Amino acid sequence: MGGKPVFYRDWFDQGVYSICDILDSNRMYLKFADFCRKFSVKSNFLTYFQNLSAIPKRLLEKARVSFGINSIFTPGNSTFHLSPSLMIDLSKLTCKDYYWRFLNRKEPCAAGPSKWERDLPQFTLSWTTVFKRIKSITKQSKL
Repeated sequence: MGGKPVFYRDWFDQGVYSICDILDSNRMYLKFADFCRKFSVKSNFLTYFQNLSAIPKRLLEKARVSFGINSIFTPGNSTFHLSPSLMIDLSKLTCKDYYWRFLNRKEPCAAGPSKWERDLPQFTLSWTTVFKRIKSITKQSKL
């Protein structure tokens, strides 16, 4: 809330892990009484509705589309699907694994070049060369 994540230990302990958990079979929010009954959570309605109102619409739509697909990390399920062909076990990854995964990713890190290529197709630049030459071209690397 307010751009910051919230975490309720009692909700987590009772099995509320994602937005999909608070959706009913019609992919609508559970009523407060149904939520309390389903998860045996002692909460007040203000906290519940405050959390519902803080969920961005795009995340709600994403949860509705992926409803029923178990792709979250839970204490009993430590695998995560990065893509249809790549599945990783989060409980076995180390910091070094995360580091190398970010270094070896296929898509560019910077969003600017892809936007510039899309908006200015008449300019063909080697972005790898451009980014390597920044320090020799200017003192202000933020430019």
